[in-house]
Amino acid sequence: MSFGYEGLRRPILSRSTRPRATTAVRAQHPSRQQSTLPIPVGVPSARTAHHAYEASIAYMSRHFTKAIFMEPSATTTPPRHRVDLLVVIDSDYVKENYPDGSRVPGTPTPVDSRALFVICAGSDIGDIQSGEAICTAAVGDVVSVTCTTIQDNSSDAGILYDIWQAVNGQVFTPFKQNFSELTGAVQPDPESESRDGLPPLRKEAHVSNFTADVKSLGNAQLGLAFGIYTLARDGQRQDLLGYYLSPVVLQVRGQRP
Repeated sequence: MSFGYEGLRRPILSRSTRPRATTAVRAQHPSRQQSTLPIPVGVPSARTAHHAYEASIAYMSRHFTKAIFMEPSATTTPPRHRVDLLVVIDSDYVKENYPDGSRVPGTPTPVDSRALFVICAGSDIGDIQSGEAICTAAVGDVVSVTCTTIQDNSSDAGILYDIWQAVNGQVFTPFKQNFSELTGAVQPDPESESRDGLPPLRKEAHVSNFTADVKSLGNAQLGLAFGIYTLARDGQRQDLLGYYLSPVVLQVRGQRP
């Protein structure tokens, strides 16, 4: 790629084209009303130096700056954004309609789309429906999916352990599960002096999410596999209710909030 250095070289003048010992400024710039006093060659005036400076800046603006700063911007990849989605499991609905869930993660019990809701960051809450969600993203963005129950995993808990895509799915790359360990995750302190849980306790916690890249815009047909754990009679333990699979339609639009 040329940066325009060639145009900045000083031209080599032959003997016949070299300026005479005295040159009038008016002859060089006929449109400007300047003094016609002769200027010796080799001793440029302030005006001549200023004009040369302006010419150099103008040339660099047209060639040098364009080559360095404008051309790469045309091929620069736009920054990737992360779009967060929260899956909320209606565990009460599942317990009432599908009480005998599968005990094998590889063969989850199919449930209808009313078993969960999907909330996308930046979406209109009024548009949220069971089993459907509208997501605003651009090609190349990263989608992150996390899960909880309608009780926020307090009494009933839910764990999302797989996301399946339709065979001909073209919207997302394969989803990948990620795990993180937090050594200082906050929890409300039940013995706080103000009785509001503050300041919080810090405990060890393990969290997970699923991520995928947006390949194209359109409707993605997904299957979300999750396990539900219900509160035992002693009120201290959460036991497995079953493994389930619910269909979800995620519409990916080509704009960001």
